[in-house]
Amino acid sequence: MIEPGTISEEQRLEQEEFMIRNGFKKKDETIEKLNKEVHNQIGELDVKLDRVLRKQEHDYLHAYSIYVKQKETELRTLVLKLNEQNNN
Repeated sequence: MIEPGTISEEQRLEQEEFMIRNGFKKKDETIEKLNKEVHNQIGELDVKLDRVLRKQEHDYLHAYSIYVKQKETELRTLVLKLNEQNNN
């Protein structure tokens, strides 16, 4: 006895044969192939984006470091000038 909602082996084979005759198998294979290609492209874009973000982060931190050093120099100069004024 076959449970409701299931199909017999004969029916399954008929469906599979119908799909093959009407090109559904080829379409499924094409969809799978395209799906793999899309996932590969997404992976490649992820790697490229990661590389760009790392470079931008490096450039930003480098520029920030230069800015902070300039401000430190300005602050030291200002402190020295204030100390000279206070000593006179």
